[in-house]
Amino acid sequence: MKNLINSLITLYKFIKTPKSDKEFVFFSESKFYRNHFIDIINELKIYKKDKIFFVCRDIEDYEYFKTRVNTIHICNNNLLFIFFFSLKCKNLLLTLTDLGANFPKSKNCDNYIYFFHAFASTHKIYKRNAFKNYDIIFSNGNYQNLELKKAEEIYKFPKKIIENTGYFYFDFLRKNINFNLREKNCILFAPSWNYNNKNLFEDFGFKIVEILLKENFSVILRPHSEHFKRSKNQIQNLTKYFKKNLFKIDDNSSNIPSMEKSELLISDNSSIFSEYLFAFKKPVIKIDYIDKIHNSTFKELNVETIDEKILKKFGNTLNINHIQELPQTIRKITNSKLNDDEIDKFVKESFFNVGSSVKLAAKILKDKY
Repeated sequence: MKNLINSLITLYKFIKTPKSDKEFVFFSESKFYRNHFIDIINELKIYKKDKIFFVCRDIEDYEYFKTRVNTIHICNNNLLFIFFFSLKCKNLLLTLTDLGANFPKSKNCDNYIYFFHAFASTHKIYKRNAFKNYDIIFSNGNYQNLELKKAEEIYKFPKKIIENTGYFYFDFLRKNINFNLREKNCILFAPSWNYNNKNLFEDFGFKIVEILLKENFSVILRPHSEHFKRSKNQIQNLTKYFKKNLFKIDDNSSNIPSMEKSELLISDNSSIFSEYLFAFKKPVIKIDYIDKIHNSTFKELNVETIDEKILKKFGNTLNINHIQELPQTIRKITNSKLNDDEIDKFVKESFFNVGSSVKLAAKILKDKY
């Protein structure tokens, strides 16, 4: 009740704040995306400190940001609907897809600006209309530009402005990680979330953890943020059954500690592959089970996803039917070394402004919007 009352009060004050004072409004759907926002907010504060608002659903985000910037906690979906419906601001920046589906688009917001929380391509693991209703997209690389423009052409979407900024979170990782915390035989298992009821976490999550623990690997399981909402029983069962073993479920707002500690990543369709591979230069294994397809018409674009290119060049794939071979596969891979020069070359050729994405984005926002 206290959170509801506080949300109502702060939302009312926000609505009454003049539009001219709300130059940049950020909306975050979960504490798990916090590190995607930190640098761009800090950079904009240099220019527009009093005209920046951070709106969040998670009370932990509110506690973190409230001393740093104007912060509003909105505790339920009904109030969020009111926020989106009544929004009056110059620019709303967010990583929430499907604008206009779950929450309305206000005519009194000048620009809806989307920036990515993953390296991933735009046309396969996201819904067909995921980016349709944004005015401006901050793009990670040319691959996203091609995909977005093809979607506009094939699906007759409204044309949007694409700014070649680069990927904020990749730069955040490169600045903040410690390369000296790796522990031998520590495996990070980070299954992706999927709309499909058949998915790796529900169907084989228990089995994978069990196989690894029996072979004396320590296991960090980092579920997707959606798993904490939709797979609570599975998480509880894993916690209960494996609590006496070398097993930990990571619900930290940041995935950095788990990536630092582990020496290899296992997933199925998660874009954490790319962050782990490119920032930490550690090996990855893809479990081939159920493909993550949230746009059934993605083949109409006739574009290979960046995820497929990355896995072909640097990844290792293990079919679910051979899951018992996982320990041997891990040992073989960890005994070999990745080609760091090849990784650096791929990153340079594929992504914009590595190391300077936030500074460029803040300058674009200050000068143009």
